Amino acid sequence: MMAKNQGNNIDVREVEKDHVNKAGALSAEIEGDFVVFLLGAGVNSWWSALTGQFPVPASQMGAMMQELKSMPSEQTGFLGGTSWVGNPTILVQYWRSMGHLHAWARKPQGKHQSIWGRFNRYLAESVRGQHNDGGMGIWHEAYEVKDGNYEAIYNLMPPLGLGRVFKH
Repeated sequence: MMAKNQGNNIDVREVEKDHVNKAGALSAEIEGDFVVFLLGAGVNSWWSALTGQFPVPASQMGAMMQELKSMPSEQTGFLGGTSWVGNPTILVQYWRSMGHLHAWARKPQGKHQSIWGRFNRYLAESVRGQHNDGGMGIWHEAYEVKDGNYEAIYNLMPPLGLGRVFKH
């Protein structure tokens, strides 16, 4: 049973059809070093959500992901990912290297640069007291994982995270 990373298209049909192997467990494997990138956004003021005062609409995340997925993974280093929607919403992404992640985030003509700039202007306005609702917050963490220094096991459930992206 395999979940193959085919560029930016993840084929998990076989995994989801029969997600438990004979032993009742699956593990995920990836060759080489990689980066785990966690990105979250949360609503701190529902009033801001209701009045449309968010600095970065949720649709912008979709636009950034579409841009990323439209580029070859060999070029971007983006290996795949998944997300959970709630408050906060969390994206878990896998990248080949920290250099790849930073290059994409800092690409001068990329969507991330303009969206990040808009959010930073919003933060500056908040500090100056132009608005103080703090309606939306964001955070991220990035971890470099050395080859073989991880574990991904799924018992009696469909694989998540690495298990949805890489071979079993």
